Amino acid sequence: MDMGHEHFERDESGALYIQELALFVFAHLGRAPGILWPEHDHPALRPQAGPEELALLAEGLSRATGLPVRTCRLEPVGAGLQTGSARRHCLFHQTAGTGKWWLLAGPADSAGAGSTAFRTYRLRVSEILYVPVHWTWLVDLAPGGRLIHTCLGPADDPSPTD
Repeated sequence: MDMGHEHFERDESGALYIQELALFVFAHLGRAPGILWPEHDHPALRPQAGPEELALLAEGLSRATGLPVRTCRLEPVGAGLQTGSARRHCLFHQTAGTGKWWLLAGPADSAGAGSTAFRTYRLRVSEILYVPVHWTWLVDLAPGGRLIHTCLGPADDPSPTD
């Protein structure tokens, strides 16, 4: 039986993606990290997407969750590891390449030297990683790796790159 692309409805608005993402957020919010392999697409995830599509993603997710949402693109700045501390609930949408992630509940200094408290994740193209608020993250993006970073909820710092 041929199940070619003609059997799948294309959702140009991204509404199905937003529904799927909102359910994922509600399942994980404030609990533990998680990875989503979405079944649907959103215009913001396409290579040619611009600020309008990112705003569409943020507005749709905000309506679906009732939370303030900010979205931005992240691209590697040189080689090496990038780190951050989630001051809000964070979603990282892998739009190109791969990334290896280490997550820790709480600040990085709470782990201690040689700690095994870090959780390790591998993110591939189109996958989404949820990082709970107050968790520390470290990522090693492969060359050419790109992400969309979505922050959900209020924070002390209005910057979208937390």
